Amino acid sequence: MDKELANEICIFISKDMPGIKFYDRTPSEEEQEFSGEFPEGVFQTDRYSISKVEWDEEMNEPNATRLIHYRDVSNTVRTYMVSAEKFQEILGAISSVKNTGNEYIIIDTREPEKEKTNGRESRNY
Repeated sequence: MDKELANEICIFISKDMPGIKFYDRTPSEEEQEFSGEFPEGVFQTDRYSISKVEWDEEMNEPNATRLIHYRDVSNTVRTYMVSAEKFQEILGAISSVKNTGNEYIIIDTREPEKEKTNGRESRNY
């Protein structure tokens, strides 16, 4: 599949700040039976497809998927809104993979769920 025709994932903190865009290279459902399942909000991509992106009202809708039509084909753009902490965590993961030379990276957009137990907070994914 050509990169330009692959489904895109965009991650933003807000509409007013630059975000991250990458092409979804997550294994198909059939491949996941052998390689392990990816939960909703977790993606695999190649490090070469990751780029900075500005908010585009025609393509981005907070926490939603839009079908984008091109001349002969269409693809989807899925936009995730995350906290500043999660965004920094994702940037750190991208940076560490680029430094190791690995081709693929797993990007997890899921925010930890905060639970209060006996007056203390614990985080679950």
